[in-house]
Amino acid sequence: MLDHDRAELRMEAVLILTELRAPAARDILNSVVTDPAFDGDEIRQAAVWGLGKVGLQQYGELVPFIGDEDRDVALHAIAGFGPDTPAPVIDTLIGELLSGDPTRSPAASEALRIIGSDLVLARLIAASRGRNASDAWILATLGRLPADRVRGALRGDPLLDRLAPLLVLSDSANWIADDAVDIDLKFLLKQNLSGAG
Repeated sequence: MLDHDRAELRMEAVLILTELRAPAARDILNSVVTDPAFDGDEIRQAAVWGLGKVGLQQYGELVPFIGDEDRDVALHAIAGFGPDTPAPVIDTLIGELLSGDPTRSPAASEALRIIGSDLVLARLIAASRGRNASDAWILATLGRLPADRVRGALRGDPLLDRLAPLLVLSDSANWIADDAVDIDLKFLLKQNLSGAG
């Protein structure tokens, strides 16, 4: 079905594979994402999405695609992580965070923020104490996790002082950081800019 001429039937096949959650589906979805014949086709986005939290929950399979050349594929991979992402995948994402790659480091940071589990928090705190303790991406990612949870985990720890400037930017401490307010403000600024010129 994936070699069918009609794009809507190929897409339907990917969606069915996602819903079936059969063991063989992982390999098929991976083959769709990596097949050069589908470059620029939204079927790649659907296949990545199917590997993630709404489908097979094969989070390790998402990691290679967080820096995909197709921005939409990368965004689907990043958004595909769930709070049940296991420790080995979290550790791999932290490795990507520390890679220094200008595409993969921010993507890994966002994926870790989306996962947002206590395990992510603990692993990032541990990474902050390792040889990469001064890595800005570790601090930036910790600063993007829910401020109350970070403060609770780091009560009395000097790391909390280093994170304080980032934590005041969280939506729990800063009403302007709330998603709805941020969207409204960006819309207003675009209106203001278009009216000024």
